[in-house]
Amino acid sequence: MAVRKRSQGLLASLAVLLIDMQPSFLGKISKKKKVGLVSRQIEVIRECARLDVPLIVLEYRNQGDTLIELMNEVRLVPRNQLIIKLYDDGFEGTDLNRILKGFSVKTLVLMGVNASYCVKKTALSAVGLGYKIITGDYLIDNTCRCCRHREKDRGWYMTNGVFHEVPTSLPAMLSKRAKVTKQD
Repeated sequence: MAVRKRSQGLLASLAVLLIDMQPSFLGKISKKKKVGLVSRQIEVIRECARLDVPLIVLEYRNQGDTLIELMNEVRLVPRNQLIIKLYDDGFEGTDLNRILKGFSVKTLVLMGVNASYCVKKTALSAVGLGYKIITGDYLIDNTCRCCRHREKDRGWYMTNGVFHEVPTSLPAMLSKRAKVTKQD
């Protein structure tokens, strides 16, 4: 697979975070939902490889390895990093911020579980550190089936970043981010 030279502009300041896609966290998600979530994440990971977008995999310590089907794709991304974390927040106690700064990242696409806990805690810190965030229903999920959490968190992601309801490509995600930023 040929890697296209990294684009200028918004794409040049993008990175993708894959958060806690470990079997121990996926057990409560239905097989059908898990298959859909993983397949859409694989599409994004393949775009990272094709467009030379940095991909950071966050794993919770002692919870097993990220799903093999995802890691097989991650290995094809030229700029990928694995970070083992001790806390829900992927920034706390890790080198994540330093790594992202090294890649000149300003915008993060968030993928993974749990949308109400680890993904959200990482997103909270990202926003606090000045990163723009992008995610969507098709990239994150909860093991908690509580509608109250789901709708509350969905609202938080919509208010604090760009939230896509239907699958879209990385360049299209950034296009929407640009439109939202122009309106701010």
